[in-house]
Amino acid sequence: MSSIKKKWILITGAGSELAFNILKELNTKYNYILIGKNKKNFDKIKKNLKKLKFITITSDVCDENMHKKIENISKIKKIKIYGAINFVGMHSFKPLKLIRYDNFEKIYKNNVFSFINLMKFFAINKKITTQKNSIINISSVSSLRGNKFISLYSSSKAAANNLSKSFAIELSMEGVRVNSILLGHYEKGLGKITKKFLNNNQLNLLKSQHLLGFGNINTLMGGINFLLEEKNDWITGAEINIDGGFAA
Repeated sequence: MSSIKKKWILITGAGSELAFNILKELNTKYNYILIGKNKKNFDKIKKNLKKLKFITITSDVCDENMHKKIENISKIKKIKIYGAINFVGMHSFKPLKLIRYDNFEKIYKNNVFSFINLMKFFAINKKITTQKNSIINISSVSSLRGNKFISLYSSSKAAANNLSKSFAIELSMEGVRVNSILLGHYEKGLGKITKKFLNNNQLNLLKSQHLLGFGNINTLMGGINFLLEEKNDWITGAEINIDGGFAA
């Protein structure tokens, strides 16, 4: 059994469909601490991914007490955290004329502050993390340019991308690597949400903008596995597009 299987990874936004599908592919390669707001989503993982070794924490990632919950579990189980994958992301489709402050606050709290809160854990808890850490922020190619009706979502993801670079600089001396993966549209996960708001003509246009068509989970897995591997420890502050050529 290789040592990499013993590493523990935090998964935030663990209840999302994208996280679920990624966990199916990662499976027993790592051990996991799953963090999410809805306990029912953990029941789905237990039922369908029986070979997966994981611990669950029912918590809003924006909750500043989340650190203590992770710390307590780590001490009880005598484990150290190697890395994290941040899947937290709330979508929003609103024209400018309908945007209110509470819309802005909700999106930025979920998509930006949750990532800050996750990174704070690695900044202040070195005793329960390994010597080297790899954190992956799952973002979106919509963060790279303006987009009609999704200004709150795309700008919040751009903010998280920038934070990823800033934290990569700030925590580099602590052995913490921070990188972002900018996703295009997938047949599963966020892609399903997008389809709810588009008619067939709009959906076909969107697909044509992805030079290689819509993606699947296997294409994303390559990027995640690459960034998690300790042998790639000279990569930090990077933004990797896995988008089928959407940003070309």
